Formats: sequence, structure tokens, C-alpha cells
Amino acid sequence: MKRKLIKVGFFILRWGPVIATGFNNLREQLSYGVGEPWSSWTDKLSGWVLWALGVLLWLSIVGAFQRFLRYREHQAVINEFQQALVLKPTDPYLWYNFGLFYVEIGRLDKAHEVVQKLKEIDAEQAKLLQTMIERPDLRCRGVDVLFGLSH
Repeated sequence: MKRKLIKVGFFILRWGPVIATGFNNLREQLSYGVGEPWSSWTDKLSGWVLWALGVLLWLSIVGAFQRFLRYREHQAVINEFQQALVLKPTDPYLWYNFGLFYVEIGRLDKAHEVVQKLKEIDAEQAKLLQTMIERPDLRCRGVDVLFGLSH
């Protein structure tokens, strides 16, 4: 439920201002606004171009904020894995899942490090994780669902 509310909130945060400012641009173009109506084609073009640039800037700001929040969520899961590995440093399934999490969030460099560590513990699990790294078609979004990180 919380995840759905966050998605709805970000949808409103992302697209609400875009729609509102576009509507205001349209009103001004049709001379319903406070200022002078857009009479020439250069007024219209510059008005919509500036609006589009503002929209791109706004969407990039909101996107950067979302990426920051995802990064924080991923760091929390990584910290949990590291704490669990302190308790069970030779658990091959824990190492495998840690590496799989890195694969799912796109940190293949870290996943390769986990493969190297896993080779010392369980070569079969290391081979399976290496396969998951090399074959993106075998991956699923199960890790994100497991840790509540699906977007």
C-alpha cells in the first residue's frame, strides 16, 4: 500500500506541474491569460519551446530525486546483507542472493566480486551466479519483489 501511494505521489509530482503549466500556456495562447495574447508565430513557438525546456528540466529533477531514493533503498538492503554475512560468512546461499541482488540492481562489478568470493565457498553456486550475470534473459524481478523494491 505504501509503495502504491509513493508511486501515485511521484506521478502527481512529475506530471501535475507539466499539465498545469501546459494548460496555462494554452490559455495564454488563446488570450485567456493575464498577459498579452500570443499573436505572432514566434511568440507561440518561443512560448512552447520554453515550456518544453522547463518540462525537461522538471522531469530530470524529479527523476534524479527518484534515483536517489532508490539508491538509499538499495544501500539499506546491501547493509542488511553485509550484516547477515558477518553472522554467516560461509553460507553459499546468502552469498548467492547477495550477488543476485547486485545483478538485479545493475551493479555487475560488485556481482563479479561476489562470484570470486563464492568460488572459495561453493563452486556450483558461483557458476550459477556467473550464469545469471552473463545471461540477462534468465533474470527476473524476483529480488526486487522479495525486498520490496519493485518500482
